[in-house]
Formats: sequence, C-alpha cells, structure tokens
Amino acid sequence: MACPTAFDALPLATEYLSNDLYKRAYPQHVMMNLVPRTEFVRNKGVTQTSFQMGRSLPTTDERTWTAVTADDVDTEICSNSFTSVSVGYTASTFSPERFQLQGPIICQDTLIYSHNPEQFWAGYLNALAKNSGQELENQLLYKYMVAANKAAATAAYPRYEQTSFTMAAATSELVQEMLDQTAIELNQDGANVPNEDGFLQLTDQGPIYTLLIGQKASRRLFKNNSELRQDVRFAQMGQGDNATLLQRMGAASVLGSFRHLITLFPPRYTYSAGAYTRVNTWQSYNTTKGTAVRVNPAWLTAPYEGAVVLHPWVIKEHIVRPVNQVQSMRWTPKNYMGEWVWKTGGRNIQESGDCLDPLEKYGRHFAEYQHAVETIFPQFGRVIIFARCEGDIETALCS
Repeated sequence: MACPTAFDALPLATEYLSNDLYKRAYPQHVMMNLVPRTEFVRNKGVTQTSFQMGRSLPTTDERTWTAVTADDVDTEICSNSFTSVSVGYTASTFSPERFQLQGPIICQDTLIYSHNPEQFWAGYLNALAKNSGQELENQLLYKYMVAANKAAATAAYPRYEQTSFTMAAATSELVQEMLDQTAIELNQDGANVPNEDGFLQLTDQGPIYTLLIGQKASRRLFKNNSELRQDVRFAQMGQGDNATLLQRMGAASVLGSFRHLITLFPPRYTYSAGAYTRVNTWQSYNTTKGTAVRVNPAWLTAPYEGAVVLHPWVIKEHIVRPVNQVQSMRWTPKNYMGEWVWKTGGRNIQESGDCLDPLEKYGRHFAEYQHAVETIFPQFGRVIIFARCEGDIETALCS
C-alpha cells in the first residue's frame, strides 16, 4: 500500500554542519491583543443574534416648553402633553467558522540519521506555532476590516458604511487632514470612550486613537506635519500603565489625535472594476530542503495601501469549546484555538488512509480553529485606503 513521502528537510550528517539555527523575526500579533474574547454559547444552534443599541437623544434642539402661569394653576396645571422618546437597536447574526492546519509528515527512522535533530525539531515546532498564530492574526484583521467603516483617500474623502471594498479609487496619499476628519467622525459616533487596553486614551488634548500604519506612510505624515511634532515629545513622557502594551510594540509616537502603531507589512491592494483586491504579503519558495516564504514582489509594488484605526469594540471573538465527553462517551481531548496535536500512524495522517504502518513510524501535526466573530460597533473603526506615492529619494551632491 502507498505511504506518503516523509518530510525531507532534515539534513544528514555527511559533512560538517553548523549547530546554529538562525531565525528571522515574525510579525507582531496586534489583533489578538485588540479583539475581546469570550466563549461561544453551546447547544443553541449555529446562528446567534447580536443587538447593538442605538443612541436615544432629542431630535429637536430647541423645543418649546409650556409656561406655567398663575391662571393655569386652577385650570391647566394637571393637563398632560408628553413627548415620546424613541429607543431602537440594530440586530445582526454571527455563526462559527472553522479552519484546519497540518504540518509535514515525519518518519521516525529519519531522526536516527539526521544531524542534531533536537535543535532542528525545536526550530520546527517554533515555526509551526508562529504559522498558526499568524493565521489567527490574519483572520481577525480581515474580519475587523470587513466590519469597520471605510474611506478612500480622495478630495471628497467619503465614509463608506459597508462590508465590501467597493469604493472610489484613491487619488491621494494619506494626509493629516484626512486623519483629523476621521477623528472628528469617531468622536461624533461615540468612539471616544477610553478602554483598559490603552488602544484609546483620553489626554488633556482630547482622545488619542491607535492607527495601525506602515512605517513609510507614518514617516511621511510626521515629515509633512512638523508643527504637530511636539505631540510626539509629550506623548513619549509617561503615558500610564494602560499604554504598556503599545509602548512595547513601539507605538509611543502621537501625531494629532492618533498614536501610530507601526506595522512592517500593512495591507496593500490593487484596484479594478470599482473594487479593491488584497495582495498577499508572502510568497512561498524552495529552500535547500523544504520550502519557506519571502515578501511577495507584487505586494512590494502594489499601488494602494491601507491604514486601520483600531478600537476594541468593533468586533468580538467567540471561541467554540469542544465537547470531549457526553455521558459514557469520551473523545480524545481537543482544542479549537490552533494548538498543534501530534498524531501517528499512516492511516491517521493522510486522507486516503491506505498506508500500511503497523508500527506507526509516520507522524504529523494537526491544528484546528473554530470561532465566531460578532460585529458590535463598526462605526468605531476605520479602514483608510490611500495611494502609495513613490517619489525619487532626495540626494545631496558631493562638493
């Protein structure tokens, strides 16, 4: 019976091989720290309804109140003239989603002849963990951007209250005036309530929102708005305990109403037929043995980029808890948060299941996610798509 081809990235000790294992840095997990998390309610079906209470405020700014006079005391004081107060809510539904991962197939006997398998194995497991974590980070960012309100960098700078990326083509790079307008809209929508995570803070200058932005776009904003640079100096002086996380991520610089949280790999897009299409950040390539990833050339040259205003009340993640026992029936304990599980046996690790492996020499890692994402206040977040303006580098001639 056919058995799978085992993972062949482990080097054999046929010559001198270095014991050093070099690893590159991975992206930081921002969304996992931003999005609140709770447990999905079990035994209530796969669809749940969420309610977002709307504001209840007077729709008439200057009302006419009835004057009370001495003549009214005996006749009209007990009459009633009530004004109705309206209260409303928006209902939306959300359901669980599932995503599964599997690692390469490992043959037990290859570890006998491989070079320094313990150290290589540690690096391999670390790579699997990073990959799984980034899958969840990517999904949360995607769900956040779909739910949040959107804007395109044009002269009109309209706001789009929709889940699609069908918008006008951006004609400008991101400028501070657009961010100022965004801050005004967020304040008017009620997003200016500070939270414990420090993503939104109140200062003597007003609310400070967190902007997930690429390093080049951030640098151009600071360069083009020198009159606001004093905010950076003051923002870097003791911001309180709530800002510890963001300081660790390098978000200590404030410009206007936004703290810049730098990401090396912001979302980038192409534009066609009235809609933006996300460009993959990474591309796979063959290494000495196995495969790895590098930055996608199409991402490097993509004409549009996105900056994301982060707020913890835009979406909420509901984790699905597995059922491991029902009365006398028991299953192997499972985890739906992407934890890697090691399985052995040829019939257990491939879909065809036709591999004769009675000694269970073949093994493979598996992981699974199951969660539901609830939209709460989409107007509290913003995805701003702008044009990437690539100009010539300013040079200095040699004297």
